[in-house]
Amino acid sequence: MANTTFAELKRQVLLRMPDNEGRTIMAIEQGINDAHKMIAAIKDFDELMTLDMTHAFTRYCDTGDIAVTFTAVGKTITRVAGSFVTDGFLAGDVIYTDAALNPGPFTVVTAVALVITVTETVVNEVDAACSIIAGQKSYHVINNLALVRPKDIYSIRYMDSENSRKLDYIPYRELDSKIPYTELIGYNRPKWYTVRGMNIELIPIPDDVMPLYVMHSQWPLVLVNDTDVTSYSNIDHVIVGLAADIALAILGGSSMDWAARAKQLLGIALNEEDTRPDRVLVAQPFDPCGRQVLGEYWLNPWVKHQP
Repeated sequence: MANTTFAELKRQVLLRMPDNEGRTIMAIEQGINDAHKMIAAIKDFDELMTLDMTHAFTRYCDTGDIAVTFTAVGKTITRVAGSFVTDGFLAGDVIYTDAALNPGPFTVVTAVALVITVTETVVNEVDAACSIIAGQKSYHVINNLALVRPKDIYSIRYMDSENSRKLDYIPYRELDSKIPYTELIGYNRPKWYTVRGMNIELIPIPDDVMPLYVMHSQWPLVLVNDTDVTSYSNIDHVIVGLAADIALAILGGSSMDWAARAKQLLGIALNEEDTRPDRVLVAQPFDPCGRQVLGEYWLNPWVKHQP
């Protein structure tokens, strides 16, 4: 059965209204879209779960062996041929080299065809066959990964044929405590990821251009035209009931806890897997007599040492 149109949802909500004046219609339209967002905020339904792999790729660039000059004054790295721009280097990149005196990491301030300027101190050096590499650690979920209306990240897989792996989620506070400067790990196939606002960080920094398969939930579409259809199946009664309550509140100038009302209509409660979908919580062994933790997780670097 096809999902319900915006026009039909408005008709059903209008039946619960005291009148059908212009302001009432506007309140109904606002109420329906607010109801959609509130439902999405408290529960990820299957209709808004998606696996996005079309545009999600890691970024990596490598000059190969080229002749370069490192200059302390100005903190520059200069090449005699080719182009850093064509190779893909950008301001903000963290770069490494295989030069003897200037291995990095360096943070790129500017990158033009023949010259890269960095933030860190550079030692004067000439290298006839130096490789310079850069990868991207942080990816904006919309601007870089092109995810559509992203809400919660459920899982990320780094796809590298037989070396593909599911990345482990690490809370950013835990990551900052363990490895404050993750660039020191260098480049490799990513093993972990964390989320900072609208950005995903991969650790270690990817050492190749590979697809990312990102499983995530979405925010619902904003309904504008009468022919637009709701993203949800089989919960019209919840959308209509919640939208009517919101519309009446708008008209009456009142408000209430819409999240609680939505949960009441849906008849569900939040679970940890909904709010932290890719985090598994496991208790450490505990000695009730000695009142202390027994050891640590096996080969898990993300558990703080217990005193």
